[in-house]
Amino acid sequence: MIMYNGVAVFKLRVEWQCTLKERRQVSQKVRDHIKNQFNASVKLDYEEEAQIFYCVVSLLGESENFIDNQLRYIEDYLEMLGEITYTCEVSIDRV
Repeated sequence: MIMYNGVAVFKLRVEWQCTLKERRQVSQKVRDHIKNQFNASVKLDYEEEAQIFYCVVSLLGESENFIDNQLRYIEDYLEMLGEITYTCEVSIDRV
């Protein structure tokens, strides 16, 4: 059976918050939603600047199309939040 691993690195900027505590709350909300909704592995990393954090998402699936669609749904979720701007780098590889 052929499996695919998709990894997306999101650099997120929370436009409205100004404290590290608020950034942590927003990032944990994003992490928990992605983990629960998409059954993905999620790691958070923080920059010194209070408004920026990274969210690394890893998905495993049987088709490249499935992985690509899931990552698009995650992007749709981030856009729906409205309070976050982001950039994203994606790679999908055969395992």
